[in-house]
Amino acid sequence: MELYLHQNGEQVGPYTEDQISSMIQSGALTRDDIVWHEGLSEWQPLHAVFDFPAPVAPAAPAAPAYQAPRPAATEARTVMTNVKQGAIIGGWVCFALGILCMFWSLVLFFLYGPFFLVAFILSIVAMSQRRVLGGVALLVSTLLIPTILGLFLFTTRAAKFADDLSKSLDTPKTAETTSGSTGSDAKPERPTGIADAMRKGFEEAQRESDIKSLNELRERKVEFDKKLQALRSFRVLSANFSKEENSIGMREPIIALSIQNDTGHAVKRAYFRGVLASPGRAIPWIDDTFNYEIRGGVETGERADWRLAPNMFGDWGKVDIAPDAQFTVTVIRLDGADDKELFGDVRFGEHDEKRLAELEQKYGSEQDAP
Repeated sequence: MELYLHQNGEQVGPYTEDQISSMIQSGALTRDDIVWHEGLSEWQPLHAVFDFPAPVAPAAPAAPAYQAPRPAATEARTVMTNVKQGAIIGGWVCFALGILCMFWSLVLFFLYGPFFLVAFILSIVAMSQRRVLGGVALLVSTLLIPTILGLFLFTTRAAKFADDLSKSLDTPKTAETTSGSTGSDAKPERPTGIADAMRKGFEEAQRESDIKSLNELRERKVEFDKKLQALRSFRVLSANFSKEENSIGMREPIIALSIQNDTGHAVKRAYFRGVLASPGRAIPWIDDTFNYEIRGGVETGERADWRLAPNMFGDWGKVDIAPDAQFTVTVIRLDGADDKELFGDVRFGEHDEKRLAELEQKYGSEQDAP
């Protein structure tokens, strides 16, 4: 029999009868301590449950029976067991629902995905509740079986779809027999038009896409040519690259430019490409870009002379100037008074040129025809 004591406002135990008897004999318990065991309707004093030796002095009046709540240890253990079993059962139910949804449709992953996720979480919960064997089995099944089953279903269904499509494309359409011809005179027509229709549809879509690209490339080419013409209107009259000794005795690079602005626009910043090369050499000594923000800008029709000093510790400062080297400068971009690029940010590279030539050769005469 399991017995519970109520001491210092707390429920303690359970104890066996032998343990209670030992505590009574040692004086650890008094006759007025209250006790409860299964079968009692309420807490009782010890002297009502166990036999005490006769007291030497009159015992104090017994305290009224303390009405304490019935211990819930047994019920708690039952509830906990049900919760642990519920995690395993719920996990397998979610796993089974996920498998059914996979068989129904592989595409609707948003249906079976949450089921497998819940089953995975419940398997971890079960293992944390010491249902290790069932939790591990559920965890392994959730990770492996959906993956294997998904690959199998995808392979079989894709193969069936491809086989059905192949049969539909390869099946010849039998010619209808006219009323005045016999069965032996009937001749099969060409294979079904599905493949031809698909091919023609693809070719037509490709043709429309190519013609659209051709028109776009033509427009970009026109804009790019306009931009080049405008850039050429910002003329580089002379360009020279040299190294001169500065105030502290170090040789620094100097780019001397003379320009003429005939673009019809005010220019605030100019971008250049400078190439220093010797005749007969395939690789230039330097090929780099630089830019210059013009103080006060340069208005249309104005001429300006500049002496620019690139970074002496960069490539311009490291290059050695050969006696036969020639220096050329090309304008590659101009910014207007609003700090935005003039003539539009149009790019037209070698790939665009090649693609335009191919499309012109293929569709040019068709597009130019009235």
